[in-house]
Parts: sequence; C-alpha cells; structure tokens
Amino acid sequence: MLLKLDQVTKEFRQSTGWGRPPKVFTALKDVSLSIREGESFGLVGESGSGKTTLTRCILRLEEITSGSIYFDGADLTRMSASEVRALRSQIQIVFQDPYASTTHA
Repeated sequence: MLLKLDQVTKEFRQSTGWGRPPKVFTALKDVSLSIREGESFGLVGESGSGKTTLTRCILRLEEITSGSIYFDGADLTRMSASEVRALRSQIQIVFQDPYASTTHA
C-alpha cells in the first residue's frame, strides 16, 4: 500500500477564556482509506468538509489527534520533522481551483 490512513481524527481546540475548558471542533473523525501504487485518487466534498485538513494531515502540516498515516509502509505519525520533510518530495497533492473546473459556453 502506498498510502494508508487508519482511523485518522483531527480536532481543533479553541480557548474560551481563563479557567474555562476549550471548545473542541472535530474536523475529521475516523477517516480510513488506502491508495495503491499507480492508482489515482480524488477527494471530493462540500466546502468545509475537511478535504484540505485531511491533505494537511497527510503532509504533517497539521498533527492528527489520533489514528495512523502510513506512506510506503512507514508510519508518518512517528517520524521526526526532518524525516517528514525529506519524504514530502515523494508526495504530491494537487489542489483544484473550483473556478477553473467549470466550462463556459
């Protein structure tokens, strides 16, 4: 498996003031998927559904709250920052401009 996500969850915490517990927003909950080498994969969803958050988690630009992310058998969630930086050259994510995808008559 080239890329495997196993029950990835990402929560954002927002401070609510001194002495009060933070608000928790769950952006991703238990996301699992597998992509084999040579496959193409498209992630589609409404605005705010977590597509960008998921891709940022795969690249370790955001740390996941729980779960695991494997790339070519290596657990990205256990790698050091320098190991992840070196690996990013092997990962490509193409963000689509939604306005460029429409056809005009």
